[in-house]
Amino acid sequence: MPITIHEKLKELFPADIVKQLETIAKEHNIVLTPQDDYIPKARFDAVNTEKNDFKTKYESTNGEYEKLKPLAAGNQGLLDQIAKMQTDNVKQKSDYEAMIAKRDKDYLIDDAFKGAKAKNLKAARALIDYEKINVKEGKLEGLDIEALKKSDPYLFGEVDQSKKFDAFGKEIVQNANNGGGDEAKARQIAQEHGIIFPTK
Repeated sequence: MPITIHEKLKELFPADIVKQLETIAKEHNIVLTPQDDYIPKARFDAVNTEKNDFKTKYESTNGEYEKLKPLAAGNQGLLDQIAKMQTDNVKQKSDYEAMIAKRDKDYLIDDAFKGAKAKNLKAARALIDYEKINVKEGKLEGLDIEALKKSDPYLFGEVDQSKKFDAFGKEIVQNANNGGGDEAKARQIAQEHGIIFPTK
């Protein structure tokens, strides 16, 4: 788990200063120590507003259909059409809820990998069985990152900027034959062929 801002503050400042900062952070709704299942307020507000807007729209539309039914009495064709529109409205609601659930699940998976210092989210996600992972009360079930760290350790940890990785997170090891790698070996091969590299 990466170090939190709160932990860093405790390292840098005396306890009384940290206490003042905690008070200021609380007054301004700033989270210094997010929990594993913490959802940033901006993301929560956006998704919550979207859900409420859709719910309002769904209920309003369904209410309008119900008002049309008495007016269509005796016209079976129109009643059938209203029934179909209501069915379509219910399906749209179901599809929307499934989309939101998937998006929330994806957010939590990505956040879990980021917290575990995954170097490549796409590569890490390719190794999980997505369908076996569930979200219960805002928490992931079935994602075993520790097992992944043991089976594919190259995917996790601090990124060494001097190293290059392929699309799957594996280190690209270059050698003199493919134009990179060990400079000393490359110089030796070049010298054998009468090529002199300028010294740095």
